[in-house]
Amino acid sequence: MPAPKIQFWIDYTGNKYQESKHIDQANIDWDKYDTIVEPFGGSFGFSRWLWDKKGMKNKKYVVYDSDERLLNFYDVIKEKLNDGTYEDFIKSYSDLKEPTEALPRNERGVIHTYGRKQLCETLEEPLKTWYYYNVVLNRSPLDFKPKKILGYEPMMSQVTFIHKKFTEINWDDYDLSRTLIYLDPPYIDSFNINYKAEDEDFNSVVGRILSLFHEKKANVMLVHCENPLLDYVLKPFTACSYDKTYGFTKRKAVHKVYFSERD
Repeated sequence: MPAPKIQFWIDYTGNKYQESKHIDQANIDWDKYDTIVEPFGGSFGFSRWLWDKKGMKNKKYVVYDSDERLLNFYDVIKEKLNDGTYEDFIKSYSDLKEPTEALPRNERGVIHTYGRKQLCETLEEPLKTWYYYNVVLNRSPLDFKPKKILGYEPMMSQVTFIHKKFTEINWDDYDLSRTLIYLDPPYIDSFNINYKAEDEDFNSVVGRILSLFHEKKANVMLVHCENPLLDYVLKPFTACSYDKTYGFTKRKAVHKVYFSERD
């Protein structure tokens, strides 16, 4: 009988968890690493895949993100697991009810996002943040409650959350011989709104990624949609590729996995 599927706390728009199975094509020996670092953490889907699907229960996971609110929410979960209030927290979220009749709708009868934003503002933390990420930001359907087993509770004690941008990470803090750095940044495109031209975020991020590969001082993996220029620069590090269909637009693309091991 297959194990029951487990669900993350946030219905995140990213698909790192589902896509990570394709990395198996690269035949990487995960046992070589004690620490897994995700600098563009989000819902830390790659780390969760290693922990859940590959059985990597003995690793240390470090998740960085520039979204302080998101990381604070994860830390609240850790605190509630430690102080015995976690079950009450889950119940309070499950008991939330949207006043659907009162929320404004468009001509097609779909509830406006701003109506949910108004409702979100009436909630107290940390329920406010939970509802915000699941419903306001990710536009999940009305039934936004957990449908499967929330099974990542045991993993949280192994995860350290750090509010810091990728360009601010000091790699000297790590034993890079036993650390794997997993990179899944916003698509590397100077027009991507995630990069701020005024403080040279784009150039800094790209330059730092390329140096991690070419200086070979770290074990580093990059997952990115096919990009001719990026592929030209990192072609020697190509580990595998896979096809991806974007859920919302149904657009198809090839994703490349680049991998470099420390000398």
